[in-house]
Amino acid sequence: MPQTLGAFLAIMAVMTFALNYNRSTIHAQRNMINSEMEVMASAVAADVMNYIASKPFDARTADNTVNRYNKVPALLTPASEFGSCAAFGSCNDIDDFHGLPAFQRTFEVEPGTEIKFDVAVKVEYIDESGFRSTSQTWAKEVTVAVSDAESTSGLPYLFSPVKLKRQFSPQW
Repeated sequence: MPQTLGAFLAIMAVMTFALNYNRSTIHAQRNMINSEMEVMASAVAADVMNYIASKPFDARTADNTVNRYNKVPALLTPASEFGSCAAFGSCNDIDDFHGLPAFQRTFEVEPGTEIKFDVAVKVEYIDESGFRSTSQTWAKEVTVAVSDAESTSGLPYLFSPVKLKRQFSPQW
């Protein structure tokens, strides 16, 4: 009888050790996957930000209503009118990207293998201190948030969204 109890305790100890070892292995692998996903999400965010940076600062600077000789910030697009385009590819200036419905971008891991990410963009005027401004200023802050698209397992591979912020001003 004492040998049987000892054997059961030994089996329980081995099982507990094996369970903890497997949990730590799974945790380490999930952390590695998250790190890789963060790298890919950062690349997607940088790609989207570079595309946004290729657009004019404002519709009024693009049509030359506001220029280096006519610097009137009140003529710039009001923040209430941000987000006037319906699709990512149809935006004409930086503030048009604000409030777009979340769209998907893919990252090609290797030929034939892609990972999808959900992307959201927010644009707002900021003051000299970098705080949100309710009136037009000579600086806009663009925030690109990239999150994990729905995975087949139901578990997110990316633990939290990757956010990239950049400030823009007119190029005189």
